[in-house]
Amino acid sequence: MGVVSIVVNVCGVKSSIKRIGAPRTIAMACVLQTIGITGYTFITPFWIHGIFFVLTINLGFSLSLPTLLQIATPSVPPNLRGKATGVIAGAMSVGFSLCPLVSGPLFQSNILRLNHDYGSFSHIMWLIGGFVGVIELVILGIFIGFGKGLNFRDNGNKQEDKGKYDGNDDEVTVTKTVEMAKTNTTETV
Repeated sequence: MGVVSIVVNVCGVKSSIKRIGAPRTIAMACVLQTIGITGYTFITPFWIHGIFFVLTINLGFSLSLPTLLQIATPSVPPNLRGKATGVIAGAMSVGFSLCPLVSGPLFQSNILRLNHDYGSFSHIMWLIGGFVGVIELVILGIFIGFGKGLNFRDNGNKQEDKGKYDGNDDEVTVTKTVEMAKTNTTETV
């Protein structure tokens, strides 16, 4: 699974964004993860389960973070990009840390509990995860859209607002800098 993630992060994300645009790439990642999360626990043969997991959840997740950063970059001034990257990555980490707290009790519930060769567990949390994925797709559609024309890297649109980066490496508009003087106000007692 790690090899797939490395290949997708190094080669796949860039070529996908170049061909279909960042909004469509993130939509594709969202759809893959939603299908994967909703369906992979219902697949019993391990080899099919593993292939399905890699082709949906692993591939979708590998496309997500780099594409989100590509989408966020043009709307953030260059001096705040590190913070924006941290906020996006931190939000994903918060989700990863909260998920076990929520899914643990749901895993043990009797709602939609199915028997498998290795035991039984509830599948409700994966259906809830799929529902959250649909909500994510709707939010992406509302705030970002899915048109290729929104491809921030290749559309050539120049933003009029000073301080915004249009995604073109050849031309960067620089934000106005404000110099602040810091005075030392320490007192000796």
